[in-house]
Amino acid sequence: MNEISAWIDRFGKSDYQATVDTDVQGPDPNRFFLISFAYHASQGDYKNKTLIDLGNAADSTLQFAKRKSLYGQLQRLALQDLPVLPLYRAPILSLERSAVNGYVVNGKGFSYFDRVTLAS
Repeated sequence: MNEISAWIDRFGKSDYQATVDTDVQGPDPNRFFLISFAYHASQGDYKNKTLIDLGNAADSTLQFAKRKSLYGQLQRLALQDLPVLPLYRAPILSLERSAVNGYVVNGKGFSYFDRVTLAS
């Protein structure tokens, strides 16, 4: 186990045989693509132009249906190549009740309670 600065240095140099990234990725697949595929492709560790092109195309559009289709294709291709092996994905939890107001979960799955009020 390395301290975070040592891990980041080794990760950036691809100086490992295997590594674990425990960052919360959030519901948008973009961050996972950028860290797990595009970064390693730019370092020459993973070579699959089709997968990288799909990820870049998905990252460059705001059209939900198009992003969904592109990331679906990317996911199928990544499952064939298996350049990374996700071991676990923590669920993003939320609250739902009519008496709860102002509760927010951000894109990374973190809850914010500073504006929460309860109706009586």
